[in-house]
Amino acid sequence: MPFAASVGLGLALRFLVPIPAGITLQAWSLLSIFVSAIAGAARLPAAAWSAVSPRGSIFSTVSE
Repeated sequence: MPFAASVGLGLALRFLVPIPAGITLQAWSLLSIFVSAIAGAARLPAAAWSAVSPRGSIFSTVSE
């Protein structure tokens, strides 16, 4: 459940919250990944979340 809540928070931020003026889509996507990582770090063991979080930006192709 903590994993789903953390990922859901990041997805909600990315797709449901309007992007502020002056912020690029790539920057907003990276912020949502960062928020999800911080939320997950508070709920999951550090080793598990540190392995999962970087994959979010890699597989979403935001870091290109």
